[in-house]
Amino acid sequence: MTLGVVKELWRYPVKSLGGEALDEVRLLREGMLGDRTWACVDAASGEIRSGKRHPELLALRARHLPGAAPRPGAFGADVAEVEVEAPGGARFRSRDSDAPAKLSAAAGHALRLAPLAPAEDRAHYRLRQPLDLASAMAPQPGEPMPDFSDVPADLLGALMELIAAEPRLTAALVLHCKRHVGVNVRVEREGAVRVGDAVELAG
Repeated sequence: MTLGVVKELWRYPVKSLGGEALDEVRLLREGMLGDRTWACVDAASGEIRSGKRHPELLALRARHLPGAAPRPGAFGADVAEVEVEAPGGARFRSRDSDAPAKLSAAAGHALRLAPLAPAEDRAHYRLRQPLDLASAMAPQPGEPMPDFSDVPADLLGALMELIAAEPRLTAALVLHCKRHVGVNVRVEREGAVRVGDAVELAG
């Protein structure tokens, strides 16, 4: 059953910044290749910041550079450099020496850009000491961890509210789910998606 066609495709190389419109994207099991490969980090605390706390970030845009395509499984120094455009048209690259100063000026807060790190990198994600999920969530010895992938959105939302009340549980789930906690699209088969592709409901 055909539901429609893909009208637009957007990728957001830097978390909480505007993104780039593309004609084609590559979907991996982990999500869209090149999406959110950089984040804005508080220069003082080292915590990742978002547009919720710094809405000024939403006025900036980021794009991957020609000839520096993102690569699957890249972390740290291997993450492809991106270009950020501030309001007014000024541009800088993520690894420029003056990138922190320009980002901070645009956001009104001391920030720097940090490349994607593995989900287990506790220092990068500033995770608290997690609870032992096996003992916290499995009522019987040896019982497998619960699978949240098919939990209805409304129940998952209520679960997230409970989790937010216990930061150590949040940290444990972040590690267990490799930062994929929420309502997401599950990629069943990797491949390319193009503007104009048909959107079909599989039976």
